[in-house]
Amino acid sequence: MKAIWDYTSVAKYYSKRPSYSKKGIEWMFNIAGIHNNSTICDIGAGTGTLTSMLAANECRVIAVEPNDAMRAIGEVNTNNYTNIEWVNGVGEATTLPSNMFDLVTYGSSFNATNRSASLKEAYRILKEDSWIACMWNHRDTDNEMQYKIDTIIKHYLPDYDNDKNGKRHEEQDSVILSSGLFHDIRKCSYKFEYRFSCTDYIESWKSHGTMHSEWKRYSEQIINDIAELLNKETTGSIIVPYITKIWMGKTI
Repeated sequence: MKAIWDYTSVAKYYSKRPSYSKKGIEWMFNIAGIHNNSTICDIGAGTGTLTSMLAANECRVIAVEPNDAMRAIGEVNTNNYTNIEWVNGVGEATTLPSNMFDLVTYGSSFNATNRSASLKEAYRILKEDSWIACMWNHRDTDNEMQYKIDTIIKHYLPDYDNDKNGKRHEEQDSVILSSGLFHDIRKCSYKFEYRFSCTDYIESWKSHGTMHSEWKRYSEQIINDIAELLNKETTGSIIVPYITKIWMGKTI
């Protein structure tokens, strides 16, 4: 089974994206009761950003990633961990055994799957009384620099609205509950800041699938204008405020 989205063209930029809030990951681990003997399945592991954060807690992590280019980079990025195993699979069909995991995670990937089918697959591979967690980072656009960047985007895309742009910005409660397989929904939001070099920040924008699909006509102009803004208003690095949002559900 193939993934819904093809990230091959953006794979080399994907590692420039920020990690998630450490406090958010700690909150998730506490809810799920994760310890060093736990086993986690990270679905849509990409180039290993969330995978590395999970493995740093010394639990076993199976990283599921369907894109060959992304998975190859992820294997290199996480090769210092002996507790990570990479697998070719998709959220709807992981190829993994049933009743194996204490936690299934989706780091900015739940929206890139058929969510209903992915929830059924997660339920199958989870142990009894275990959890799923889907999460995303959102830029905090109350920040002056991020407001200016959104203004650049809206110059080319007047209908752009950062707060309502696609499934990744939706509340996930009803989606998880509608499966009939999970209950006890928990959610959190944690703010954090991430420092980029200006070069890495521009490359992180190149990793966005929307730049190469919905925004393809204007992607080069948008990225060039963001680079020009950074050149005028920064000194080689930029601190970007983010909000990590996490939704969790427990198996019924």
